[in-house]
Amino acid sequence: MAYAVAEDNLRVGRTVIAACVNPWPLTRLECHSVAARAAVADHGPIRVLSVELVCSDLDEHKRRVESRVPDIAHHTVPTWPEVMAHDYRPWDTERLVIDTARLTVPQSIQTILSASGLTLTSRQAAD
Repeated sequence: MAYAVAEDNLRVGRTVIAACVNPWPLTRLECHSVAARAAVADHGPIRVLSVELVCSDLDEHKRRVESRVPDIAHHTVPTWPEVMAHDYRPWDTERLVIDTARLTVPQSIQTILSASGLTLTSRQAAD
């Protein structure tokens, strides 16, 4: 469903930011395929920027995982052992890597915006 919504928005010229977990090459490739289909249909290039968020500080990563609280009714957040057992495949394609142990949230956002060529309006930055 998310791929279809993203493709529809790309086709009408909107910028799409898909925040999702893509632990496998197959799911990462599908994001690029969505952009390629939209570009072919509309005869224009669509730029895709893949971003991998990492936390290089294992203790901090564990602290963040263990301090999470669900924000959706009846939802449970993963435990640290579940996070560590997650089936994650290393990237073998180009991407921007953001280390959240080294950058603040605003710094991370600015790095992504700079790499993507996007800018925030003053109102968006204030929110």
